[in-house]
Amino acid sequence: MYAKSSEGLILLALATLTVQQSILDGVIKLVQDGDTQFSMEPRDVPDDKMKKEYDFIIVGAGTAGCVLANRLSENPAWSVLVIEAGRSENFLMDMPILANYLQFTETNWRSYKDVLPYFKKVENFSVPEYQDPRYHSNDGYLSVSYAPYKTKIADAILEASQQNGLNLVDYNGPTQTGVSRLQVSMRDGVRESASRGYLHPISRRPNLHMKKYSMVQKILIDPKTKKSLWSGVRTSGTNLQDLSQKGGDCIRWSYQLASTSHAKRNWPQETPDIPRDTSAQQLESRLITNENLKLYLNHHKGPMSVPGGCEVLVFHDFSNPNDVDGYPEIELLFQGGSIVSDPILRKDFGITDKIYDRVYKPIQDAETFMVFPMLLRPKSKGRIMLKDNSYKTKPMIYPNYFAHQQDMDTILKGVRLVLNITSQPALQALGTKLHDIPIPQCSDKAFGSDDYFNCMTRYFTFTIYHHSGTCKMGAPTDKTAVVDPRLRVYGVKNLRVIDASIIPEIPAAHTNSPTFMIAEKGADMIKEDWGYRN
Repeated sequence: MYAKSSEGLILLALATLTVQQSILDGVIKLVQDGDTQFSMEPRDVPDDKMKKEYDFIIVGAGTAGCVLANRLSENPAWSVLVIEAGRSENFLMDMPILANYLQFTETNWRSYKDVLPYFKKVENFSVPEYQDPRYHSNDGYLSVSYAPYKTKIADAILEASQQNGLNLVDYNGPTQTGVSRLQVSMRDGVRESASRGYLHPISRRPNLHMKKYSMVQKILIDPKTKKSLWSGVRTSGTNLQDLSQKGGDCIRWSYQLASTSHAKRNWPQETPDIPRDTSAQQLESRLITNENLKLYLNHHKGPMSVPGGCEVLVFHDFSNPNDVDGYPEIELLFQGGSIVSDPILRKDFGITDKIYDRVYKPIQDAETFMVFPMLLRPKSKGRIMLKDNSYKTKPMIYPNYFAHQQDMDTILKGVRLVLNITSQPALQALGTKLHDIPIPQCSDKAFGSDDYFNCMTRYFTFTIYHHSGTCKMGAPTDKTAVVDPRLRVYGVKNLRVIDASIIPEIPAAHTNSPTFMIAEKGADMIKEDWGYRN
């Protein structure tokens, strides 16, 4: 396979006469790295090698699924099956600059001291200035670091934010409000997914089976024992097999469990979401040049090592802006480049050619950067419901953005905060200017007014996929709860939900890190409940 790929690349280079040899070498190296990473994934178990019974069945090899597969298979006496609807990981997903292209995939839980050890258990933290053992660890599976590249704009944004009164902080440390470079899951300039971090090191464990291209059609519930039984695992789109678990738990990763549970649990829990608005600022240059491509392909450095071009973020609490225990209401995510330099953003925002030509084409040759104000604690709630009983049918999702006026008020405060930061000397010295051509749908509003930004926000808002709450964890007296504090589905034995859907209220943060923590803690609870000690 590798030989054919490299021959094709060579022919392409000869035909176009535009690809430099070093870029070609880098592309070949990228293909080789991808092949190496592919070989490190758990092998897809053939149909005839699948067991009829497993101790634990995990549905979905996402963040939580990978953690659970690793931790439960630590016991060599337990058999573990992971069922994943998707294919093997695409090595292009590990290029940080392509992050935007991935958009369109006990009751002491609330005690910080009780969950902090699980956050630390996840990470291998390598940010030099924040090596504080009270909050960080170097022993986990997941590498966490800064991107190996930083632009002059990032430095200016950091300085301008401090000029505006914000503190430079470790937002994964004791204080969450302030400004910082992004802490990202990355190793040596390459994105480190949950699969890379948790599955690759243990991919040859004989008691761990992985089945890709597969879906669970149905979970049968024994009417007498209320015990979950698996039925109908469709593999590779054609083959059906019936599976059961010997005595351990089935771990349902998908949010659809909540949808099928709502009838018995009076499930009105709605799906919070994180909308975001955008303000474009003129400054940063195009990222993907021949020199930048060579630098990344050969050394995993340079602008293409920055995840999605995002370099700096601000977490802000408008009610208590200088409180070290502040609870952020808004996040500002500063991204090098903009709609004119990243074509995928046009798709994300649903920008038509007509709007682009009128509003953004005039600055397509300018140096730009963009800021995303993201609502962290929405009051508005959406709904998610099953359309029918088929596992193939996508659910109905109603985001219900900005149903509560306070959400819009917070976004508008976020926009004003962006304008305040960009008016500071550090960014003005670079000639920063707000792009002020109004979008046609809001041209009847005075540009820069609250009415205009309100209109623009409603037109351009889209999700960043931080959904949670569809399988809410809660006490038995809470009729909206789907799982108990040990993540067991109410009314069903041997069935748990372990992922972001169990979070009762959406956290004022990106949900990936909390999901790692939930999976680590969930794995420990399963081990405790089934009598295993590491």
